[in-house]
Amino acid sequence: MGTYLQVKLGDPAVSREKALNAIDEAFRLAEYLEKVLSIYYPDSEVNVLNRSKSLNASEDLYSVISIAEKIGRSTDGGFDITVAPVMRDSGLYAALPEKIRDTIPAGYGGLGWRNVEIDRAGRKIELRNGAWVDLSGIAKGYIVDRIYGLFREKGIKGVLVNAGGDMYCGPRPGGKPWNIGVRDPGSGSIAIVLRIYEGAVATSGDYENVVFNEAAGSYFSHIIDPGSEVPLIEAPSGITVITGSAARADALATGMMAMGPERAVLLAELQDDVEVLVIDEKNGEKRTVFSKGAERYFPGEYLK
Repeated sequence: MGTYLQVKLGDPAVSREKALNAIDEAFRLAEYLEKVLSIYYPDSEVNVLNRSKSLNASEDLYSVISIAEKIGRSTDGGFDITVAPVMRDSGLYAALPEKIRDTIPAGYGGLGWRNVEIDRAGRKIELRNGAWVDLSGIAKGYIVDRIYGLFREKGIKGVLVNAGGDMYCGPRPGGKPWNIGVRDPGSGSIAIVLRIYEGAVATSGDYENVVFNEAAGSYFSHIIDPGSEVPLIEAPSGITVITGSAARADALATGMMAMGPERAVLLAELQDDVEVLVIDEKNGEKRTVFSKGAERYFPGEYLK
């Protein structure tokens, strides 16, 4: 899916042979899931759904779309898997093969999570009004969760799974935390180091994938504002989400970018298991804002 997959094991009780076999199995699982969830494969299951508009989905595709629907609701449409027409028209699908790009509908009538209908009894997915789904904002997190689950089933501890910055940190022997750096948006430096004992972390930034719009004279982000049906103007800013699932963290980080810092923090504080950290610029000055429970993940001296 255009990024890297990294697995770290820190369980001294596991033999090298068992560890290597588990890692091989993990990468095979990732390759399988990529061909289910990635829009870059013409015959991926998600693209079969995009062409047919109705599909009895596999358990994995059904699970991802179900999670996406819940995040779409909770972010008031901030996370939206149906924004492909806007992405294409904004030049953000330049790397997508033309024969796939040409299957995206010309109009915007299919935008919005309400155009994705889920039959929970039979795992049937239907796309209404020409909707076309792109799972890039949640698929990597879901793959991380599935891989971590594989190691957990094998009784292997001290695992960190990282797919392009979407990660799950498993508890390490000895009770040491994982140190996770949060990048200063738009730069290569680390702004804050999170100390994660167990849980998922994902960061979304409007600086990660941008295109220059000559008419507007500014850079557009890959984050789409579903309300206005246009990409956000690059600020830069970044939102990091900490929760119990990498799929949820991945999707929430994207949806919260569209919501804006204040609403993102409010949403996190309304949920028992979600914390959020925002680094952005306001009135020309960099600021850091976060939900009430987030500070336990980083020492105060990191705040700016």
